[in-house]
Amino acid sequence: MTLRSDSGQLAFETGFAVRGSGTVRWTAPSGINLSAGAQKFQFGNYSADQVFSLAMTLTDSSNNTRHYSNSAMPLGDGSGVFDIYFSSLTGTGLLSDIVALNLVISDRPAAQNGSASPDVSFTFLATIPEPGAISLMALGALAFLALARGKRPAI
Repeated sequence: MTLRSDSGQLAFETGFAVRGSGTVRWTAPSGINLSAGAQKFQFGNYSADQVFSLAMTLTDSSNNTRHYSNSAMPLGDGSGVFDIYFSSLTGTGLLSDIVALNLVISDRPAAQNGSASPDVSFTFLATIPEPGAISLMALGALAFLALARGKRPAI
């Protein structure tokens, strides 16, 4: 079983008929503030050759935690993205100062008719802002440009 990151890709692989799981822990992941207008996580170029289990836990500096769990992640062909909306996270706190993100990838439990040997990869994990936050940023930029234009000296 290997869990690696090559050329910006996080990959989880097990040998034929080998059961297993892998955990990735990011400490102090910079730039993730769930109270600052973002609405979802997005895994890019997601691929999986079998259904697998995914669990994610976020912890902030006040020791609040939020969780996501999906024991039947769908197949992915590597051409798209998979979204996890913050509204699907369970737990406590606003998580405005995240200090750790744990991601656990594993084959499905035998009780769910899981088969061994899933191969899974993601090329990125990002937070995606909600459309309202993007609109507010655009309006702020336009207001700044208007103010800058109005302060030019007359010739």
